[in-house]
Amino acid sequence: MKKDGELEEGRYARATMDCAFKAVMQNAEVRLALISDFLGRDDIVSTEPYLSAVPSIRRSGRTQKYRDYVCEFKDGTKCILEMQVRRHDGWTKRAFFLSCYTFVDQLQRGKDWDTLLPVIAINFLNFKTGLINEPGVFESQFRLVNALNPKVMLTHLDMRFIEFPCVRLKKLGEDRRSPWLEIFKKSHRMKEAPPYFNEAQRKMLSILEWKEWGLKMKQLYRKEKQDWSQYSIVFGEQHQKGLLKGIRKGRAEGMNLGRLEGFQQGINHGKAEGKAEGKAEGKAEGKAEGKAEGFMDGMKAMARKLLMLNRPLQEIVEDTGLSEDDVLRLMHS
Repeated sequence: MKKDGELEEGRYARATMDCAFKAVMQNAEVRLALISDFLGRDDIVSTEPYLSAVPSIRRSGRTQKYRDYVCEFKDGTKCILEMQVRRHDGWTKRAFFLSCYTFVDQLQRGKDWDTLLPVIAINFLNFKTGLINEPGVFESQFRLVNALNPKVMLTHLDMRFIEFPCVRLKKLGEDRRSPWLEIFKKSHRMKEAPPYFNEAQRKMLSILEWKEWGLKMKQLYRKEKQDWSQYSIVFGEQHQKGLLKGIRKGRAEGMNLGRLEGFQQGINHGKAEGKAEGKAEGKAEGKAEGKAEGFMDGMKAMARKLLMLNRPLQEIVEDTGLSEDDVLRLMHS
């Protein structure tokens, strides 16, 4: 029996739980190192929680803070960092909106447009968005691209989605991001920090060591974990129902499509057979008709020769099979 506040975990909590992620990201050293490694940049000058709300969004009569953390690089580029545990079907639109808002939020009254600097948005997601279809790929990146010449793009906005369910640790190889992804994927199964972890990654694990947490934090974590388990069950059931419904609908549509295709194929096959049969019959009829015409031509030639020999009319009719009228016409032609 677990005591109040205890967890069914190993030494460390799951880094993808919302309260655990926020606890980790409150540490500036970890936050800076994480962003630096995922962007491959070492020129971050500041990284702080994003305290300003989005004025155009209100809930329950008050503005809601939608962006988690922001950092700034030496060249002025802004980077926003967000983590989403549960599936959010509109997340890509939300990410685009917040990226655009962060971009325009830089402009101050009386300032020039050149003061607007690039914005990078890193989205850590514990669900699949459907943006990635290639096995082993866990990251997608979006910029404004010239549709007529994809090599030309605007770097004002840069959105990146890191999807943890798509991460395959064995295929990562040597990458600055690999240890971080390992923590996000299996911190709850780790017994200690591997020797290749750097100081910031070890610090992250130490923050996730749930036995050092207070009772309130443990209770919050347990509630989030229970909610996530229930959500996963419901989502799995709904996904299965949707899958079966989709299969039935697809089968019905496939049968209708198959009937139409089969009908058309039958027509084409029938046309081909009819054409072949008609060609054969026409050939046979033509051959027979040709033979008949050839025979008549031969009899007429014989009748002409007999007429030149002054043979009697009745005798010519009997020898050639021609009618008297046919022989008379040959006589006067």
